[in-house]
Amino acid sequence: MDQIVKTRDVEKFVSETKYFLDEFDSIISHWDLSGNFFLHYLIEIHENVTQLLSRFTTLSLEGVGDRKSKPFFNLKCCELEFQTVKDLRLHHHSCRHKKSHFEETDNCELKSALLKLAFFNRRVNEYVQYGTIADRYLCLYLKKILKKIIITLDTFNL
Repeated sequence: MDQIVKTRDVEKFVSETKYFLDEFDSIISHWDLSGNFFLHYLIEIHENVTQLLSRFTTLSLEGVGDRKSKPFFNLKCCELEFQTVKDLRLHHHSCRHKKSHFEETDNCELKSALLKLAFFNRRVNEYVQYGTIADRYLCLYLKKILKKIIITLDTFNL
């Protein structure tokens, strides 16, 4: 019975991973509206996917998970610098930036993209903590996601 539950968890995580992989390009297309939030989530997902792949595969991941040693990006709004995304988010909502109709439309798409990133980040965190098995599809999708994230982060020279 326990094996059946674990298999269902893997199948659910595989479907979520496949969905994230399919939506990755459309999610990243909104990075310019809120680059720092996207970079923060991408770096976290990069670290967790690297950790999962090192747990479930024998693939050499040398040099892939060393993003912590490189300088981190600055979280800024209104010429103020913040240490955490939570602080930046609280400030951003409190300063009530004026928005046009077009910015509100972009803001809706941005929120959708950020929500997808946050959801996948949370699921990867959960699987890092509680996941015990993986199948070949999960490893394949995680490798593809890692490759896309590395290409995206290399664009920003992080």
